[in-house]
Amino acid sequence: MISTPLNVQHGAIKFLEKALDTKGDGSVAVVKQSKKPLNIRLKFSGDIEKLKKALEPIVDIDYERVPVNISGKYPTYAFTLNEEIAGVAPKGSQFYVVHAAKIGGLVSGGDFNPAALGLDNKTISRQDFVKVVTDSLGKARGKEPPLKTFLQELLEASGKGGKLTYKPDDLLKSDVDAITKDFGEVCSAYWFMSTHPEVKAIRFAGPSEKLVDFYAIFKDGREQAVSVKAKKGGGAAPSLKAIEEKVKSLKYSDSKTEDARETLLSLFRPGGVIENNFQMAKRMNTPGYKWIAKFLGTSAPTVKKIDEKLKTFKGANPQKTAEAIEKAIAPFFKLIGRSIGKPHEGSKAIQNSIKEVIERPPVVGYAGLLLSPLQYHIADEMNKRPEFLKVLQDAARSTGATQVYSNISMSAGRIDFSEKEMDVGEYEFKGQAKPKKPNDKNISFKMKK
Repeated sequence: MISTPLNVQHGAIKFLEKALDTKGDGSVAVVKQSKKPLNIRLKFSGDIEKLKKALEPIVDIDYERVPVNISGKYPTYAFTLNEEIAGVAPKGSQFYVVHAAKIGGLVSGGDFNPAALGLDNKTISRQDFVKVVTDSLGKARGKEPPLKTFLQELLEASGKGGKLTYKPDDLLKSDVDAITKDFGEVCSAYWFMSTHPEVKAIRFAGPSEKLVDFYAIFKDGREQAVSVKAKKGGGAAPSLKAIEEKVKSLKYSDSKTEDARETLLSLFRPGGVIENNFQMAKRMNTPGYKWIAKFLGTSAPTVKKIDEKLKTFKGANPQKTAEAIEKAIAPFFKLIGRSIGKPHEGSKAIQNSIKEVIERPPVVGYAGLLLSPLQYHIADEMNKRPEFLKVLQDAARSTGATQVYSNISMSAGRIDFSEKEMDVGEYEFKGQAKPKKPNDKNISFKMKK
C-alpha cells in the first residue's frame, strides 16, 4: 500500500494530467475520471518502459507492478517520484497509475513472430533450438522482463506437455491472442520437433511463403512443410494467393469445374482486391451482384458508380447520412445474409461503421460499404457450389503440408497443440474484407475442424 498522503497523491496526479496535456508528445492520453481520483489512467501502446520514456521531459519516476489491479481489467503500477514537484509533492511521493491499454496492451501483432525474432529462413537443430530462441527473446526490443519470462515459459512448456507454471496477470485477451498467433509459430515448431523424434531440425520459412510457417527436417533428409494457425483468437486464414500456383496447375475435363478454376484465378489479376472481387461476383452472377446492378439502375455497374450512388445520400449531419445509407442498403444485407459492424449490435453497429467510412473514406470511397460484405457473399456462394469446392480441395490438398493448431488457455494454465494433414482436410472459402479497408484482404480459405 502507498503511504503518501492522499492530498499529495492527488496533487501529483493533477500535475501529471496537466503536463501531459500541455507538454506531452501525444503518445500518452489521459482518461478523464472523477474530480479527485486516487489514480491516473493513461492510454498508450507498448509497455511501461515506453511510458517512462515519454514522461522523462516532465518528471523522473520509477515504477513497480502492483499485485492487484485497481481497475480489475488493466495492469496497475505504483509510481515513485525521483525528484520533487515544487509546491506539489516531495521526492519519494507515490501514486497509482493504471495502464488503460490503447488498442492492445503489452503486445502488438508481429512483435514475436519468427521474422521479428530474426529466425526467418534460419535452420535450427534439435539440440540448439531452445538456446537459439531464448537468445532471440533476450534481444527482442522494448519488452518487459515478465513478458519475456512468460514467453520462455511457453516455449519450454511446448516441449514438456503444455502445463504453464508462470502466468503474468497483466496480459489482456488481445495480448494472449497476439502471442498465440505470432509466438505460437515458434512454440509449434518446438512442439512438433518434441513429438516427432525423427525430426532433427527446423527451418523457419521466409516472408515470401504465404502458406508454410516452417519446415521439419527429418533425419533421412526429407522435409515436411507445416502451416500454423491459432485455434482461438485471430489466427488468420491464408489467402487464396497462397495456393495460386496449385490452382494454375490443375486442369479439368468437366467444363463447369474448369470454369470455376478460371474464375478463381481472376482473383489474382493486377486490378486489386476490390475490383477483382467485383468482377468475380459479376462472372458468377451472384444474387448480391444482381441487387447492386438494380440499385444503381444499370446493367454495367462499377466500383466508381457504387461510390457515387452512395454519396448521393450524404448530408451535413453524419448521423443522418448514416441512417439514410443504412436504410438504402438494408435490403442488400438481408438478401446476402451479411452486414457490416457486429451483427449482434444491430442497427447501431451498422450506422457506426458507416460513419467511420464517411468521415475517413478509403481509396474506393463509400463503395466498401457494399463491397466488403459482397466479398463474404462471394465466399458463401462458392461454398454452395460443388465445382468451386472441388478446385479448392484439390489445390489445398496438393500442398502436402501439415496443419498445426496452437492454443493458449490462461484460465487452464496450458498451451496445447493438435495437427492435421492438409491432404485429407475438408476446406471452405472465407471472406476477410472490412468497410474501412476493403482493398486490404482477399478471399481466404480454411480447413474445417
